[in-house]
Amino acid sequence: MTRLIEHPRLVRGLSWSWFAIVAVGVVAFAASGAVGPAANVVSDLTLYLAPMAVCALGALVLAFFTLRTGEHRFWAQLFLALVITLVAESYWTWYSAAVDPLGPPPTSPVLLLYFAVCLVFLSVAVTMGRAVEQRVADRVRTVLDFVAGALVAFPLIYLLWTLPMFSAAEQGWQTAALAAGYPILGILLLAVTLSVLIGWRARHWSGWERLLAATAVSFALVLSTWPLWYADQIGPGGVGMVRFGSLLGVVMALLTVAIAYRLTDPSLAVPLEPLPSLRPEGPLFRRVYPIVVVAALPVLGLLAFEVGPSRAGTPVAAAITLLAVTLAARSVVVSLEQADNLRKLSVDPATGMLNRTWLDTTLRRRLTTAQHEGTPISVTAYDVADEDRFNAVIGHSAGEAALAKVATILAEESPPPGEVFALSAYEFVVMLPGTPAPEAAVIARRTWLRLLREALVADRPLDIAAGIAEYPAHAADASELLEAAEQALTTARAVESEPVVVYGEAEVAPDTERAALQARLRTIRATIQKLAEAVDARDEYTREHSLNVSELATALAQVLDLADEDVQMVSLAGLLHDVGKVGVHDEILLKGGTLDADERAEMESHPGLGERILAPTKVDAMLPIVRSHHERWDGEGYPDGLAGEAIPIGARILAVCDAYEAMTAGRSYQPAIDSEAAIGEIERNEGTQFDPELAATFVRMMTQLEVVRGANQAPRWPVQLDTVS
Repeated sequence: MTRLIEHPRLVRGLSWSWFAIVAVGVVAFAASGAVGPAANVVSDLTLYLAPMAVCALGALVLAFFTLRTGEHRFWAQLFLALVITLVAESYWTWYSAAVDPLGPPPTSPVLLLYFAVCLVFLSVAVTMGRAVEQRVADRVRTVLDFVAGALVAFPLIYLLWTLPMFSAAEQGWQTAALAAGYPILGILLLAVTLSVLIGWRARHWSGWERLLAATAVSFALVLSTWPLWYADQIGPGGVGMVRFGSLLGVVMALLTVAIAYRLTDPSLAVPLEPLPSLRPEGPLFRRVYPIVVVAALPVLGLLAFEVGPSRAGTPVAAAITLLAVTLAARSVVVSLEQADNLRKLSVDPATGMLNRTWLDTTLRRRLTTAQHEGTPISVTAYDVADEDRFNAVIGHSAGEAALAKVATILAEESPPPGEVFALSAYEFVVMLPGTPAPEAAVIARRTWLRLLREALVADRPLDIAAGIAEYPAHAADASELLEAAEQALTTARAVESEPVVVYGEAEVAPDTERAALQARLRTIRATIQKLAEAVDARDEYTREHSLNVSELATALAQVLDLADEDVQMVSLAGLLHDVGKVGVHDEILLKGGTLDADERAEMESHPGLGERILAPTKVDAMLPIVRSHHERWDGEGYPDGLAGEAIPIGARILAVCDAYEAMTAGRSYQPAIDSEAAIGEIERNEGTQFDPELAATFVRMMTQLEVVRGANQAPRWPVQLDTVS
């Protein structure tokens, strides 16, 4: 191959010489007036089949050398078309010499090969025009438009040209129908080629591309004249088909030149440049052309009526039937395209969620229903605040993946008939029909906890806040409801506790200095949370321990009907309760056996150390919960030996949830046990290790959860109060 590129002039000169030999041979044979089967066979073999074989060999070579490029498909299809044509034309040559000078009859199976060749050549043209880069619906509609045009042109050519030409011949209408097919194929190929020529600036083409276009145009024009040559063949001493084959031989020789130019092009390893769509743009084709095709149906019907019930009308009737089917298929494709366009207008491409336009429409419809039925609707607005930081650090693609994960979690955590909408790549709205704001807040907190655990970028959680508003409690219409949710979201960004706020239940920071302080505190909390995650990650038995404890503690606090602020403190303390273990040595933290006195003292220091680590956050209500989560109801706990109600209720909640999670997850010093056994342990320690009333409530809550799971239902936090009272 390298040698060919090094000697382009020699290779190209030889190809032009070959073209000249074929062209001169065609002229010489025509001038000689040689007739008869032997002369026809010699002409076909030397002036038609030989050039075609050379072209097929060249296309095969190019298909091999472009195997790793997008150009491979073009040359492979061209090779296939040429091979099928070579087989069919060789059979025709033999048949005309040995059986009938007119060649095989119109009903011969060999015509199926010609039909296959035509399909492959059209596929070659489509590949040449890069229509494969269109959407599937666009490609199908393009093909249907070309087929519809061909079906309109076929009866006209058949009735006005080929049927009168061959009506006197044996099997006249069949020959006429066959003859009408060739001009149609030529016109289609010419239309495809001209589409490429018009859409692509030819002055930028290389030599082989110009030659390839010239070959396609020449081939289309010769095909279009097939009826004239066949009519001459039928006449006395006719040699029309020999002349037709000779002309195609010249076209094949020109294609050989194009192949030679491509073989010697230094850019052979580079794929074909993207060509324009085969489908012409502009209203003339998009609107006028389909109307003309549809309007042709009654005209063709009248023509079929004029032909009458004779067998000569069969091709017209078949064309009309196929045209009707094609138009029906086209209407289906157009409908699918319109539905796809509507989907694109309604769906956020980054997350796959419905967008703001669809939110406004859906929310107004839902509000009308809610007003009629007297039911509430809650809207939760979520916001990802640090997308710029993530995208700058790790790249936009990873940020998009994390945001898509956020959208997925929101959809999974929203109970039916809730819907998720993407206002932008970083803002989401969850609409919950029939759900009051307190229940929506429970769902939002559960969702927020899961987002902390699963929506990670570079092993860091996204900074997400949520604001909830309810109709009709907080707003009278759709715009007011969304505005109320946005205000609650703004408040959530400013509060010092869990960033999930119901409209009107918290105050926004009064000034920018306060807001800046709270933003700094959020950053501190996020850092400490990562520290807690790092502590969990040190032991394979405690991975995700803090998040699991936080979820259980939040649910229990809600079941106990604690104030919303207290629930938030318990939730945050659950996330951070073991942060003091960062100061415990690995050999103690991961020890599989019993700890000695010194080791136990170091382990029991972690609640106090956690309190000191968390002190800079200024979240004072959380600190006693973290410090006292290992105290016991009977006063035998640590670090302060508190007993009974002297232990903060948040710490008593954490004590139960921490113990349950540790038993069911297992530790290096003890294997995991099932939920039923863990619940039994908690029951046995009511009044000694655990607050008896609180532990009993936890047991009822977890028992109800097991019932829900046993019924193959998704557990919803918190378990309803009437099920555990």
